[in-house]
Amino acid sequence: MIDTDDTSFVIKVKFEEKTQNMVGFMLLLFSAKDMALVKSDIVVNYYTEMYVRQFNIFAKWVTFLERIGDAKSDVTESFLEDFCEQMKVVYRLYPRERIAKLAEIVLDVTDTNLKKVMMSDILKEDLDKVFVRGELNVEFAMEVIGKKKEEAAGDTGTPQEEAGVKKQQDSPGGFELTAQEQGQEAAPTVSVDPVIDPIDGVPSSGLKIGDVVTIITGQVNDLSPEAKVISLFTAADSDRIVVQLELSNDLKGQMILSKNMLVKVVGGDKRRKSFDFSQSIIINVVIAFLAILVLVLMVFLIL
Repeated sequence: MIDTDDTSFVIKVKFEEKTQNMVGFMLLLFSAKDMALVKSDIVVNYYTEMYVRQFNIFAKWVTFLERIGDAKSDVTESFLEDFCEQMKVVYRLYPRERIAKLAEIVLDVTDTNLKKVMMSDILKEDLDKVFVRGELNVEFAMEVIGKKKEEAAGDTGTPQEEAGVKKQQDSPGGFELTAQEQGQEAAPTVSVDPVIDPIDGVPSSGLKIGDVVTIITGQVNDLSPEAKVISLFTAADSDRIVVQLELSNDLKGQMILSKNMLVKVVGGDKRRKSFDFSQSIIINVVIAFLAILVLVLMVFLIL
């Protein structure tokens, strides 16, 4: 049994690669305390309805892990085993920063739809490293384990837990593990809009964690017009960026912006001027280099 005294989280994944008629099931167990991969296992085989019905990503993680182990005996082609090994290498080399991003999605993001988009994008990026140019469909479920989860859940097999599993099964593509189920209080998230500043504004793609942006406060009463950026996420193959803000100790905000939108940021005029000055230096250097190059070519032609 793997030691999970510290809070850890599990991602259970089903993916289909349709161009080669392949299906895979994967379990990833991470320590949120150490930001490290504790356990991973994966099985890939050719798709059949009978094979797929053996797996349930909404089952307890230990059961799901055992099912993957049992299913490996059905894989006889080295071609399929190679895919499994390549995926294991991807996660063995997983950088700490990426694990921190997964932990943030699982433990901190409270918006269900946002959580699904963020997690799906990361999993597809990982799978694309092995299934290059493949047509991928990904489903997943998340589970938090460790002291907090055990204290919140109590004994297994209770009517409350069975109801929770039913809720998870009804949720396509993944399920939302509420903060109450994790033994934590959830900070509600509301949608807010930024103040647009076409002159001194900072492009949303240039925002950084810790920046203080100016927001329109009409949607929520008694709200400060300034909010600190606490999380940034760019959706894959998209020109949008998701920005999470700290509105107060017990309230978060969320903005979905185009990357080129000029957002009013406290001190943004200085950043913009600094950026414009840097750009002008680069442009002047390039022009000077081209002028010298032209002179050298002219001298060479004359000689």
